[in-house]
Amino acid sequence: MTHEVPAGEPSNLANKSVIKALGILSALGNFPNGATATDLAEATKTSRPTVFRMLLSLEAASYVERNDSTYHLGWELLRLSRLPHLDRGLALRVEPILDRCAKMVNETVNFALSGPDGYFDIVAEGSSHRILTTEEQFIGKHFPPHASSSGKLLLSELPSAQVAALLPEALEKFTERTITSREALQHELAQIKSQGFAVLDGELEDGLYSLSVPVRAAEGELIGAIAAYGPSERMKRQGAQRIAKQLQAAAKEVAQALVSRN
Repeated sequence: MTHEVPAGEPSNLANKSVIKALGILSALGNFPNGATATDLAEATKTSRPTVFRMLLSLEAASYVERNDSTYHLGWELLRLSRLPHLDRGLALRVEPILDRCAKMVNETVNFALSGPDGYFDIVAEGSSHRILTTEEQFIGKHFPPHASSSGKLLLSELPSAQVAALLPEALEKFTERTITSREALQHELAQIKSQGFAVLDGELEDGLYSLSVPVRAAEGELIGAIAAYGPSERMKRQGAQRIAKQLQAAAKEVAQALVSRN
C-alpha cells in the first residue's frame, strides 16, 4: 500500500523512518506465525540492520512483541483496533463516493471491510434519499456469510476446502429462498467467482435484494465489498449487470481513496 503526503504539504516533511517502521508493521501483518528480522528485510527490501533497529523501537512501544528471534504484532495494535469509532476517518473518505453511486443506482449503497472467514464489517453507507420498504442503516450490524451478498462474495475468495471447513453441511434458514445446503452454496460461490459479483434475492429477508462487488488494492488484494440493496422487485428492473457495472466503477474509486491522501 502506498503512503502519500497530503496535498499542499512539502514531501520532505514526511519522516522516512516513520514510513519505514509502518512498512515493517504492514509486512509483519502478512506473517501469521511471526517473522524474523531477515524475513522482514526481504519483504520490505530494507537492510537487516535498519529493520532490526526499527523492530527494537516498535518493541519498546509494544507495537511488536518478540519471542526469541521471531516478531509478532503487539498488544498496543490490538488495543488501538478496539477503540470506538476507529473506522470513522475511513468512512468520511468513502461516503462521498457511495453517495454518488447511490444516486446512480437509485438505491442505498454500503462499503464493508473484509474480515476472516467470509465475515465483514459495514463501515460506511451512501443514500439515494429514496424511501425504502426494507430496513435502512446496516452499519455496524453483522450478517451470516451464506445469507448476504457481501458474505457470499468474500466466501468465493476462499478455497473450497476452507469454505467446507468453516460452514456446516446444513446452513441456517432465514426465508424460503435461503441457501441451506453447503453443496448448493459452493456451486453459487463458483458462479460468483466467475461473474465477478454476488447477488442476494430474498434469502435473508423476504423482498430484500442486494448485489455486491469486490474492492481490491492495486496488487489485487481484497479490501472489502461495495453493495447496493433495496426492494427486490425494484432492483431487478434495473438488471444485475447494469448495477454491477456502476458498483465496480465506485469500487475502483474507493480503493484509490483508501490509499491516497490527495
